[in-house]
Amino acid sequence: MKAQDIAWDDFRTMLAVCREGTLSGAARLLGVNHSTVFRRVNALEDKLGVRLFERLPEGYAMTEAGESVREAGERIEDEVFGLSRKLVGRDLGLHGTLRVTAPDAFAIKRLTPLLVRFSKRYPDIRLELSMANHYLDLTRHETDVAIRATTTPPETVIGRRLCALVTTVYGAGSYLESSPPGQTMEQHAWLMPPACSPLMTPESNRLQWSCRPLHRAAVRSLDRRRNETRPRARPGSGT
Repeated sequence: MKAQDIAWDDFRTMLAVCREGTLSGAARLLGVNHSTVFRRVNALEDKLGVRLFERLPEGYAMTEAGESVREAGERIEDEVFGLSRKLVGRDLGLHGTLRVTAPDAFAIKRLTPLLVRFSKRYPDIRLELSMANHYLDLTRHETDVAIRATTTPPETVIGRRLCALVTTVYGAGSYLESSPPGQTMEQHAWLMPPACSPLMTPESNRLQWSCRPLHRAAVRSLDRRRNETRPRARPGSGT
């Protein structure tokens, strides 16, 4: 007998019979029929010139030679599976383009340091960051990952809560000093993003709920940085 005469399928069949104890059990494990296992076992014994199993009424029992072949087969099995895992892991290495969208203030202050760490860990992934306060559509594949300011994410996406978002009402000191005392919220001139903006979450939108219709929204801006600075630049109130 030559070593190359024994194939991996021979060892697989032999191991299956050892583990199951019967031809029918080994056949189910291998996904073949009973007669195929019977032929393979007999062919392997013919190649090796030894009896590997004792044929007993209750099933197949390994002989001393069978135990030796089983040990060799398990070593080969470990090598084959180890090689398979290594090749699969190499083929499934993370690579390609990952598109991320986030509100600009969050992206600048919080997200960019994390993306630097991500790029070092996964150098084969090309990151595309969209810093915008409007929504990109996940279902239309406009982005892969979306960081959004909301407490009611769509039911069609999978996500997790990252942090809390706090909004505050601001007013220029000169404006408040010149305003008549006792003015209601509706009577002030407001600088606010429109209600459809991602900045207007249900929490930050409570102010708008409480003073609808908003008669005196003097200026509306989609740019958060303008919303942050405009009350200091000219009289008015903002969020």
